Amino acid sequence: MNSIELPTIDGHFWVFRDGKIIDWEVKEYGLVRKINNCENTQVHLEADEMTQKMMIGIFKKVLFNMFETKDWDYILKRVTQLFLMTGWTKPEFNMCFQNCLIEIHKNGGELKFGSMGWVRKAGGVHYEFGGEDWKGVKAFLK
Repeated sequence: MNSIELPTIDGHFWVFRDGKIIDWEVKEYGLVRKINNCENTQVHLEADEMTQKMMIGIFKKVLFNMFETKDWDYILKRVTQLFLMTGWTKPEFNMCFQNCLIEIHKNGGELKFGSMGWVRKAGGVHYEFGGEDWKGVKAFLK
């Protein structure tokens, strides 16, 4: 097994299951909301279908190479095992992709990609990851 080097992005992954968005509150989000004068209301904005497909594909390719297989169920199982061995007990900040893989392995669902932020108290949305007008893969890659 090779080492994992995921791309650096300014975007967000979450899980969609049974008509609901599955995303997590991590302690760092409280500070982000406070600095940007935001409410607790999270906003998810899916990237267009092609951008989502390509971004998810880029991240999956890293795992295909790392585990030397394209067996997605096997990869989900191994990623979960590896994180549990390192003491992972809850979703972590800036690890949305890995958090989603573990959730999908445990409870199922569909991986989604796009922008995420919170409603500002004065109106509008502060996007901490991505942005309202972000289009195409190039906008999200750093």
